[in-house]
Amino acid sequence: MAPSRRRHSAAERFYRDLLGLDERSDGSRPAWQEAQPDPPTPAGLVLVDHFHVNATCTDGKTWKPASAVTKMSPSVMDPGFLTSAGKLQFDNKLDQSLIDLMVGNKDYKKFLAPESITKRWPSANDRIRVCLVDLSGDKICKPGYAGWGSTQLMSGSSTAKVAIVYAAHQIVFDLKQMALAQKITSLSALETFALGTPWSGLTCKPRVSELVTVTASGVSMSPTLTAALDQIVHGAQGNRNANNTLLNIGFEYVASLMWQSGLRHPDVKGLWYPNTYQDTVDVKLDPACHKKSNGIVFWTKDTMKDGGIMLTARSVATFYTLLAQRRLADTASSTAIETLLAKGCAIDGALFDAIPSGVRARKCGTASGFVHDSALIEHDKVRYVMVYLTKNLPMSKVLRTQLIKDLDGLIVANNP
Repeated sequence: MAPSRRRHSAAERFYRDLLGLDERSDGSRPAWQEAQPDPPTPAGLVLVDHFHVNATCTDGKTWKPASAVTKMSPSVMDPGFLTSAGKLQFDNKLDQSLIDLMVGNKDYKKFLAPESITKRWPSANDRIRVCLVDLSGDKICKPGYAGWGSTQLMSGSSTAKVAIVYAAHQIVFDLKQMALAQKITSLSALETFALGTPWSGLTCKPRVSELVTVTASGVSMSPTLTAALDQIVHGAQGNRNANNTLLNIGFEYVASLMWQSGLRHPDVKGLWYPNTYQDTVDVKLDPACHKKSNGIVFWTKDTMKDGGIMLTARSVATFYTLLAQRRLADTASSTAIETLLAKGCAIDGALFDAIPSGVRARKCGTASGFVHDSALIEHDKVRYVMVYLTKNLPMSKVLRTQLIKDLDGLIVANNP
């Protein structure tokens, strides 16, 4: 069924333009600026330097890391599916097939608000959000993007913990760069420098001694942090360890990283941590930026005011895309993150029933009616990211398995 050519409302035209979906009368895309600027920093958000090995895809086939470490900025963290103006650039064929699946399937259309089916366009009352990123073959450089409500904020549950996993590896990488640049060989000296110079603007600074060890051979992740990450991904004490790790790294550092990596966007939102999970906290709190209420520690200086731990399907898919491209900090860090997430959860095990082999990384989440699955998948000749987020949506394992199979089928059909 061809998409409707109805006249869009002013609000929808704005939203479509925001996502790079507006078309000219001949169906072509509008031209965009050649430079992608960094977005303005929200008032009250403190940014610190994060380092990475930038990568480019000059041959159109492979991301090639630079020879030196540089400072990260949103403008260089384009996962390959953004226009030069920072807007989403959709794979029209894949996106249309996703729309057809959502509004045409008798089971999946039950997940949608009536207006979404009529307009063939997601709305606030839908109970599911979906994002697919096709990374097959040379598309690793220019991924094919498709989404159903993929930029609408939703409670993050445990799926948002990918942000903590990323922040943990990034802060170790940042501390390594500080030690190398300053020729630091002791933990005390590294902590003094980090807190006194690069992180001096943070109110509640990272607890360096909990995060790294320093020897003559360099900086490495501490055994405490390593064990905590293992629990966060697949342990029985996931929330407790997520809380402790989040507070040891610091809300402000995580916020700075989410912003500068592009996982949080001023217009289409994304991953954000303004509080801990409702579970045990073993870290000493600082009243300068922490307030505890009903078993949850809140960041008193949160600038976003989203109402809790949040994500979008787009932001999680961006994380996995950068992971597959080996662009989270550097190749070694990205590889370590993928190895860790290879042990992640999947709702009801449906992901494994649908795709018996080829799930490279995954993270699920359940909380208060929110049930999410996310994964980086590679099998046969396809490689892609799949994210689906649901709210108040009971789904049998059989139907969940079928949904994953159908989403996988869209990617396979996109790569004949």
